Amino acid sequence: MVCSERSKTKGGEICSVEGIPAPWPACCWPQESPDSRSGPFFSTGSVPHRSPCRRGSTRLNREQSRQIMHSYFLSQEKLLYIDVGVEAAWVPRDRRPREEWTEEEKQRHANIGWTGQVVAGLRLNGKTFLEPVAGRFPDILEDEDEIAPSEMACSQVIASEPQRLITNRFAAQAVAGYLNELFGERTLSTHVTFFHAKKLYMRGERIVDG
Repeated sequence: MVCSERSKTKGGEICSVEGIPAPWPACCWPQESPDSRSGPFFSTGSVPHRSPCRRGSTRLNREQSRQIMHSYFLSQEKLLYIDVGVEAAWVPRDRRPREEWTEEEKQRHANIGWTGQVVAGLRLNGKTFLEPVAGRFPDILEDEDEIAPSEMACSQVIASEPQRLITNRFAAQAVAGYLNELFGERTLSTHVTFFHAKKLYMRGERIVDG
């Protein structure tokens, strides 16, 4: 989710971030995205930053969107950028029915696709107070795979790396926690949240003063 200085505020409200004195817009409404297309801009969807999708000898550059957002983030005076990523599940590429899977394949499927993270990046008065996802995981900026996200249909991506419904619901619940605190209490107290849908836990990294 992106919230910038250009965003409208509901009732003129502003909210402060815990440990940071400067105010910033509380309620974000649809705005222009960095590529000038209208509509709300919500991070890069639910793409895991560490699971590139392979297609033949080339790879889908799932980090390209995050690289673009990182540059946009650093160019703004005031911006809240919430990025969400979930781990893709694993299934055999030949789409064999589950009854034909080997025990090793069943085990691999059972152990993958449960984790994810939410990262809140924040800039105020031209300074970065909370590192965005590419600052927290700098390997994102080093990804140079050949296929841009716009060059592969969503149906192809989902077929090659499906996602678990419960993992996406955990991701939505984590983001809801950020938004509930922002809109309800006018504060932001968590920088990064990691979650594991199978083990039923979430762990947040709290924002520390200074």
